[in-house]
Amino acid sequence: MKSLRVSRLALVLPLILGVAIVLAAGGQTRSEPAPPTFVKKVRVADVTRTDPSRARQFSGVVRAEKRAQLSFTLPGRMNERFVDVGDHVTKGQRLARLDQAELINAVDMANARVDDLSTQLDQARRDTQRAETLASQGGTSQQHFEQAQAGTRQLEAGLRAAQAQLREARRLLTESNLRAPFDGEVTDVFAEAGEFVAPGRPVLSLNGAGAEVEIEVPESMIGALKIGAPVTLRFPLARHDDVSGTVRSVGMKTAMRGRLFPVVVTIDPEAKVVPGMTVELSLTTASRDVLSVPVEAVINPGGHTPAVFAVRDQQAHRVDVRVGELIEGRVAVEGSLSDEDVVVVAGHSGLLDGDEVEVMP
Repeated sequence: MKSLRVSRLALVLPLILGVAIVLAAGGQTRSEPAPPTFVKKVRVADVTRTDPSRARQFSGVVRAEKRAQLSFTLPGRMNERFVDVGDHVTKGQRLARLDQAELINAVDMANARVDDLSTQLDQARRDTQRAETLASQGGTSQQHFEQAQAGTRQLEAGLRAAQAQLREARRLLTESNLRAPFDGEVTDVFAEAGEFVAPGRPVLSLNGAGAEVEIEVPESMIGALKIGAPVTLRFPLARHDDVSGTVRSVGMKTAMRGRLFPVVVTIDPEAKVVPGMTVELSLTTASRDVLSVPVEAVINPGGHTPAVFAVRDQQAHRVDVRVGELIEGRVAVEGSLSDEDVVVVAGHSGLLDGDEVEVMP
């Protein structure tokens, strides 16, 4: 019986030892292999310094340097217009006139009033002189002399008023004639004989000698224009040689933010140009060098936080930037960049700040 128990123990003991070894092995911690590092592949391009200076074209239309829309200062019926479109006129020439009958009558009445008061004043002055002589000799009272003096002064005042009325009547008669303020050519007419015209209503337009053009430029171009500076003008729609001009005025004020600024250029008087011709003025911006990157390097270029990924020490670093103007396929940027940096131009998808990258050729 004892031998049977020993044989059973001999059979069980190896099994127990095997289970113990397995359990001991299962209780130990296995070291897990580290996951492989994922390196993203990108293509890069240099950050460069770029001269943003470039020529830009601005268009305008030739107009007369001297020009005017002429009108009467008085209301009335226009009796005659003495000129038509295309007529050449000289300074002071009568161009049109209103019905003058009422105005002529007013002049005649004022003139007659002046003549009447002048005659009365002459008589009053003689009477006053006689009264003064009699008063000094005791032939009349001092009171009578003073009354004669007062009557004379009253007539003098009345005569001055009548003379002013006469001048005004003559002025109105003169204003009923529309005259050329300068030598020029009639370019348009707006009223015909027999029409009633109100004060300020255009009757005709007149262009004088000389030619100029007004263009409008953005704020960034104002620095490229100085009063008195010479410029060259082109005529893109006409077979005409380029002509020279001079900047006459530069508008330093605009109606509202973002609007353009007016610039007037006087055209060389020897140039054979006429109002209405289309002109182009070429201007070159003058500014300092700027940092630029390829357009495809900018992330979210139209958003609030445009950025680029600069690759430094095989890592991608997100750099917020401010974008500027386009310069031949590149875009000007401002931010924490230098011309020694390179930026990612391909491989942005899923790229995060600090990711390791491999630059592809």
